[in-house]
Amino acid sequence: MFSLLCLIAAWGVFRFLGQKLSNNFVKFVLIAFISIILLESLGFILSLFVPVFAAVMNNIWLQLAISAVMVLLASFMILVDLNNMKLLEENRADKKYEWLAAFSLVTTLMWLYLEMLELLLKLAALVKKD
Repeated sequence: MFSLLCLIAAWGVFRFLGQKLSNNFVKFVLIAFISIILLESLGFILSLFVPVFAAVMNNIWLQLAISAVMVLLASFMILVDLNNMKLLEENRADKKYEWLAAFSLVTTLMWLYLEMLELLLKLAALVKKD
């Protein structure tokens, strides 16, 4: 349900912005996405070999902050997906590219849904802990 609300909100923001995102925004989102993937991978590898790093990553407040950033980034990725769909339509791209845009949007929505579930799980753990 929340993913659907985020999609509707992103679509509303996209329509409000005039249906065009700046190249700087798209670059920022893609660089942030790649950075998050690299940092998450590095954190996983470090937590396997460095026990102190694993203890730091078990801080619930740090985990909540990371989850919130991931939800925000997933929401921005929805805007990028909608922008890509609009560009495909404007440039009259071949029909074979439509499935790629649809797959990208569905994948982003699933990612947002999973991140929201993770955030809610961490919030529930925080409330149960207290």
